[in-house]
Order: sequence, then structure tokens, then C-alpha cells
Amino acid sequence: MQQLLAELIAEHRQTLAGLDQIAQAGPNTGRGQALLRSLRPQLLNHLYKEDTRLYPALQQQADEDQQLADVLKHFTPDMLQISAATRSFFEDWQSGLPGMDLVAEFSRLYQLLLSRIHKEEHILFEHYQERDHTTTPLEPDQP
Repeated sequence: MQQLLAELIAEHRQTLAGLDQIAQAGPNTGRGQALLRSLRPQLLNHLYKEDTRLYPALQQQADEDQQLADVLKHFTPDMLQISAATRSFFEDWQSGLPGMDLVAEFSRLYQLLLSRIHKEEHILFEHYQERDHTTTPLEPDQP
């Protein structure tokens, strides 16, 4: 589990860097569009990994940890909603949904993902780490 969390944190850094680049370029510019195309598979794979590997593993641990169960009870619906909103954004963007305000929708997505990453790393991951006394602090490997 510790290795998975370290991988997710490293992916969070990559995602945030990509989102920052898109925001700076503008999601409706040629560069922004290219960056969105590049970020899409990386981000969707990351969310899939969290939804299929992280949350089920934490849910299993919560069976023996009431405090973790309480945290997950409040966390899981929001996390699933954010995953769905992210997939929907990319589907709408890719299909060229008429009337889509790309700048506004990207800004909304950006804020949702920033919030999710912050909550995961500063609440959920830290909660897990507090209970796992065999590990060192979660930080991605430095180059």
C-alpha cells in the first residue's frame, strides 16, 4: 500500500504540473488543446487506479478501523463524483459539445482536482500513515 501511495503522490505532482501548464496556455488555445490531449490518458488512468486499487484497499482496512471508516464515509461519495466529472469533462471536450464554455469548464475541473488532491494527501493519506507505523513519510522519490 505504501508503494501505491507514493506512486499516486508522484502522479499528483505530474497532474498538477499539467493542469498548471494548461491554465497558463489557456485550454482553448492550440497549445492548451495539445496539453489537454496529453493529460487526458494520464489523468484518467490515475483516477482509475485510485478508484479500483486505493479506495477498495482502504475500505477493506476500514473494516477494522472505525476512524478510517468514518473518514471514508465522508470521502468516497465526493471522490466518485469527481472521477465522474473528470470523465464527463473529457468526453464533452472530445466530442466538441456545442455550447461548452471550455475555459469555465476547465476552471471548474481544475478546482475539483486541486481539492481532491489536497484532501487525499492531507487527510486520507496522512490518516493511513498515522496508522502504519512501519513506514516513512510519503514523498515521491526525488530525482
